[in-house]
Amino acid sequence: MSPMRWKTKTNFFLKHTDQTLLIRKDTGALEANIGTEDYETLLHMLIELKDGKDIDLHAWTKQELKLFKLAVTLNLVYEVKQKSYRFSTYVIHHMENAFERHDEVLEQLENVTFSLRGAPTHVVDFFRSNGLMHSTCEKTVSVYWNDDMFGAPLGSFIVLHHEGHYMMFKKTTHALLTQWNAILQSTQGNKGYLGNMIIPMVLFRFMMEQLFAKEKYNMDRQKELYNQHAASIVFSDGSMQTIQHPAKVTSTFEYYERIMGKEEVKEDNTLAFVQHVESMLLEQKSLVRGMNSVETARKKQLFVSHYQVDFVDSFSSLTVDTAFISAAEFGLVQALESYLQWKENENELHQQHATASTSPSIWIGDRNETHFYLRGMAAFVEEDKPLRIVVSLPASIQHLIQFLKEQTGVEVRIALKSIVGEDIGRMYVVKEQGEVLYESEITMTLLAAMRRGLCKVISDTVNDIQQESEWKLTRPTIMNSSIPYSMLNRRSSDEVQRALMKQLEGRTIVEKPWIQQPLFQQQRIWIGKFTEKGG
Repeated sequence: MSPMRWKTKTNFFLKHTDQTLLIRKDTGALEANIGTEDYETLLHMLIELKDGKDIDLHAWTKQELKLFKLAVTLNLVYEVKQKSYRFSTYVIHHMENAFERHDEVLEQLENVTFSLRGAPTHVVDFFRSNGLMHSTCEKTVSVYWNDDMFGAPLGSFIVLHHEGHYMMFKKTTHALLTQWNAILQSTQGNKGYLGNMIIPMVLFRFMMEQLFAKEKYNMDRQKELYNQHAASIVFSDGSMQTIQHPAKVTSTFEYYERIMGKEEVKEDNTLAFVQHVESMLLEQKSLVRGMNSVETARKKQLFVSHYQVDFVDSFSSLTVDTAFISAAEFGLVQALESYLQWKENENELHQQHATASTSPSIWIGDRNETHFYLRGMAAFVEEDKPLRIVVSLPASIQHLIQFLKEQTGVEVRIALKSIVGEDIGRMYVVKEQGEVLYESEITMTLLAAMRRGLCKVISDTVNDIQQESEWKLTRPTIMNSSIPYSMLNRRSSDEVQRALMKQLEGRTIVEKPWIQQPLFQQQRIWIGKFTEKGG
């Protein structure tokens, strides 16, 4: 048998711990059981083949052959076929590392040429010099620039250019054109020149992703669907961002490993956190309209601090607290959680007549990883049970209750609905007669929930806002027995987790990260959807 030429791909990252090999690719993560000695042999093999090498399998030991077969199966190495293509070395190398079955993709690409209508000269030159424009090909992929977008047929690619910024997407509907264009027109990226220089390469890669998504993401249909409705923005300074069709806002990753930013050790990094997240959300033109808009703000804000996030489709989330920075820190994360849950409920309502009922989907957003997972799982053991009045409250809470009474004449009490003991639950602000004025999210920070609830009731009352609530018609049962505040949040997170696992015994809860989770990792925000497997 004549020697074969094999080469190592460069589209993966290896990590070996505890007899387990983790292979991370942009299409997902794989695992294999492998000892330390075999891992070192495999690593040496991959290094030896990194530039391509003729190998004779007969010269290898049985164990080396076994490891080589593993590398082939996991697509870490590939056989270099003795076939020439019309493309440049850059295009071939990109396709080799972007696609698992790159030979098949290159074969298909041989039959494709690109027609760039209205494109600037340097973009046309890039495609021509890399062998991507050929007059005898069977299929033509058209790319329309700016003003030609409205006349472009469905299925073609559109590139919008405005003040150094670019947006590219596949035209799947006429309805999106005005929206995408408006997003680009209002984009304020950093000024620079790199964006204009890299746009030919970025456009090429974007179209390869779109045209051959099935070859790349054949094991991840969700990612393929997300890409088909996505648009990419290249700012003038070269930074890039992907946005998506609003209908896909609740999409999740099937397989995704969160890599969170470094946890700050400074005593007060709240202001920096708020500024970063605000800036990030304001760039999401297809998601958020703004924060604390004068047009949507409440008129009376003197007594407490308000923080409101307005989303594009008439949904708003308001957090009220004793200090603005506290309202902002909690309000930004809670706004995303509330909005995604609202969109999820809308989607389920539209589908309820077409499909059988399924397990509810619970969206959670949190800055604390432990709280994120415990809150999400606790939602599946929540029951409709009586509330208990919380007594012997801290002075700060008593002060707010007294303030509300003096300013508005409204007398209220604090109540708890237990979900996992006295550690996870919902806090309520109720009138003496039992009417519910406020219900919190599922929370582990019970004191903060009391404070925000009272502040919200103060704001509602002074602004003469009557909250529509399910409690208006059926008031919850309030038990005669009370619970002292000192009995709340007494157990450690580990103890709470064990209690929750006991309540969930025999059930499997699955969490999937939000499709835009990567944008929020640097600020250490966990956002995901919880569902019950088999529910």
